[in-house]
Amino acid sequence: MKGSLDSERVADAAQMAAGRLLMVDAIDDSAAGFYRAHGFKDIRREDPERPQRLYRRISDVIADVEELRAG
Repeated sequence: MKGSLDSERVADAAQMAAGRLLMVDAIDDSAAGFYRAHGFKDIRREDPERPQRLYRRISDVIADVEELRAG
């Protein structure tokens, strides 16, 4: 994720809204690679007109935030 503050905001919002996944639409292959490097996984789409969509479990985001806070 971009930074710990952004990760914390996502984690806090997801807990309040009972979210389970963080989904992103990568604008290009480079952006998709960035997200994959930070633990996001591809959602396979058969429609080539749709952007690359990736997801990450909120529980994993929260675990990363807790690790950043600890140290």
